[in-house]
Amino acid sequence: MNLIQGKTIEQWQQYATDKFNTELQGGTTEMANIKQEAESYETPQAKNIAELDKVSTELEVVEETFKEGEDDEFKLKIAKVDGIDYRVPVSVLKSLKEILKVKPNLKTFKVQRSGEGMKTAYTVIPLE
Repeated sequence: MNLIQGKTIEQWQQYATDKFNTELQGGTTEMANIKQEAESYETPQAKNIAELDKVSTELEVVEETFKEGEDDEFKLKIAKVDGIDYRVPVSVLKSLKEILKVKPNLKTFKVQRSGEGMKTAYTVIPLE
């Protein structure tokens, strides 16, 4: 029997179905107590474009606005690949712009990330 956080796959499927149906009706559903919710909580995060093996120059990018607290808003460039959000740092866009001036027919590229935190640097590598 496969257990995920103490529940079977069938229990999670039923939970998802019940939650979906309840939200359609404008209500809420009870599944776990606050301790269970806290222990199972994972902060949603977008992945980084550097995690992709290669990136098409035709990949659609949108700007999304996020809130942190009541007053702090910030905007991120996001690309969606197979339903997963990937953050596109502005420095990647700037580098790609310069590469496209020299190689306007570029189809794919790779992004390498080095460093971490405020010292993160991105290198755009043209592929084809």
